[in-house]
Amino acid sequence: MTATALRDAQPEPKPMIIISPLLKEQHFGAAEGSPWLIRQDPSRTLEEHFADGRYPVLYERTQKFPGGESLDDLAARADEAVRQLLLHHILQAARIGSQDDHIALVSHGLCISEMVAALVKRNHEGTPDTSYRGLRNTAWARVTVQVKVKFELTWIAKFSNHCLGRTRWRSGVY
Repeated sequence: MTATALRDAQPEPKPMIIISPLLKEQHFGAAEGSPWLIRQDPSRTLEEHFADGRYPVLYERTQKFPGGESLDDLAARADEAVRQLLLHHILQAARIGSQDDHIALVSHGLCISEMVAALVKRNHEGTPDTSYRGLRNTAWARVTVQVKVKFELTWIAKFSNHCLGRTRWRSGVY
């Protein structure tokens, strides 16, 4: 388990591990574990493909396989993960003036990319870049959140995809 390996590499006192279903990868429903088709047969509907046990790649954020999650469903779950698992720690660190807290989240590529977007969309000063896809297996992403307390709480998020060598900055008001 990746989370255990990360924790075991930390100095004492070891951080606790919280296991949450909010961090699971996108659920593909009936297509889970099945081979995928790169293209849909244009003469057939998605439902006809599904009835034959054939699962073409879905390109729309609202599309999903029977019993599965769409990317929009995953985004809503990722937003809930940020709200439940991260914001409390970020705000607590801000209250005590800590500037060197670290939180490690272990998940899968699609879920991680939707969580990064969920963090960045809290930027009220601009349109967040909603596509953070492209993580490869065993890749990792770092999001740095700086909280500044004035009359309102502001933060700056830095996203780095260390597999692709990209960095994006966003700031906002929470």
